[in-house]
Amino acid sequence: MNKIYDVNDNLQRKSILKICSQILSIPFAQINSSIPLEDDGYFNENDDRICQEVFQKNNVRVVNRYILNDVQNRLYTRQLYIEYDKDTLKNIIPICKSWFTPLISDLKKIDKEKRNEWTQNHDINNSAEGLKRLLIDNPITTIPGFNYLIDIHWDNEDRKNSLIFGSDYGIYLTVETQWLNMNHGQRAKNLRNDARIDVKERARRLKEFAIAKYGNVAIKIIGASYTNDTENEKLQFVDNQDKEIARIIRHLYHGGKNVHLDSSKVTIICSFESSTSKLITSFSYKEEGALDIFKI
Repeated sequence: MNKIYDVNDNLQRKSILKICSQILSIPFAQINSSIPLEDDGYFNENDDRICQEVFQKNNVRVVNRYILNDVQNRLYTRQLYIEYDKDTLKNIIPICKSWFTPLISDLKKIDKEKRNEWTQNHDINNSAEGLKRLLIDNPITTIPGFNYLIDIHWDNEDRKNSLIFGSDYGIYLTVETQWLNMNHGQRAKNLRNDARIDVKERARRLKEFAIAKYGNVAIKIIGASYTNDTENEKLQFVDNQDKEIARIIRHLYHGGKNVHLDSSKVTIICSFESSTSKLITSFSYKEEGALDIFKI
């Protein structure tokens, strides 16, 4: 039997990724549901083997259903459905990666340009910039799987602490950073509580901005905030759907290992060497019971 799909076929890829995007947006708690999907008509011109080869063989139950509307003339209406279950979300993400592969070269090019821009413009004496540096230089420990730096904002006051990352899965991550006052005392407590509320709202707005700007490129855009918080998780997602998608990508990125990257237990230490004015940053995380220290 001849192969009926090709990830390098632009029309096929666009159609498949559109379906993937819709499935990624279905609340992962909505299990055992039959949900209609929109498609661009590609499946009208191709048989059900596309659904079988691309989705069903990878345990994602995308199916065509045909409803007989005109018995005399044997006219049918076709509708695409996803039979959503508890494993659908984790099974669709590897499919995203397979079909997004031809576009990775574009991300690598952008990543190289943005990292050069970062090297030339970031302020090593700014503590907030230190948080961004952790994300940019060490995604394996802070945002595993989101290795490509896509966007940095320098001249927009509302987004000066914003970063956008891409992944091999075609899923983008927006991160709004905020340096919190972690000193003792009621005033410091009030300041950091206000800052926590503010950064969460900015993270939500950044995600909306990214959807408007990159929604035609990314399969899915998720959002988070990242702080130096020692009382709560440092990396906090805009919603539970985004958090679950990031968790699955982290798991896949580490080869299916159970990597415990509880950001509330990640230690970030920042200090300045007066002789060099260089920001010294270190952090640690646990992987399968081991404690590793990374320094930059």
